[in-house]
This record gives sequence, C-alpha cells and structure tokens, in this order.
Amino acid sequence: MIQCVSYKVLLLNAGPDRIRTMAVLRKYQPWLQLKEAKDLVDSAPNMVAEFDIRDYPQGMIEDLEAGGATVIRMPWYEDRLPTPPGAFGIGEYHALG
Repeated sequence: MIQCVSYKVLLLNAGPDRIRTMAVLRKYQPWLQLKEAKDLVDSAPNMVAEFDIRDYPQGMIEDLEAGGATVIRMPWYEDRLPTPPGAFGIGEYHALG
C-alpha cells in the first residue's frame, strides 16, 4: 500500500507583499536567516518547506495566501520517483525523493 509520508509546500508566486511572505517563511521555519528567506521568495517558483505527515502545513499555507502568495501543498508518497522538469508547469522544479 502506498502511504503519504510528507507534504511539500511549493511557492509559485510571492505576491505583492514579499516582506510578509518572508516573515511567514521564517515564522514556520525559524532556522531560516533573513537572506535565505529572501532568496527563497526571489527564486519562486520553488519548494519552500517540507512537513512530516503529522505536521500538516495548513497554517503556513493560509498565512502565505493571506499575504497574496500563490502556494501549492503537494502530498509526497513513499514510492514516488523524482519528478521530471516542468511536470507541474512551474519551470525547472525537481521533486526531491
């Protein structure tokens, strides 16, 4: 049986309030330095977070969307292979296995 083992959060667009988007990323990932958060926001679209199955990322997604960011929560399954470039229509994102 295939089981969902984690969730990946993809930031497609930071929205008009990039500073708020950086603040939300740092709120849910306190180990991020300001420069690292800025680089994540500037390099969108990309994966900005990965959560264990027990730590559903809904709060982070709601906070990002409240600031105008476009976000996708993607379930990740135990037997998933790396995703080919462009599979989600967001450039050269490669899923991590």
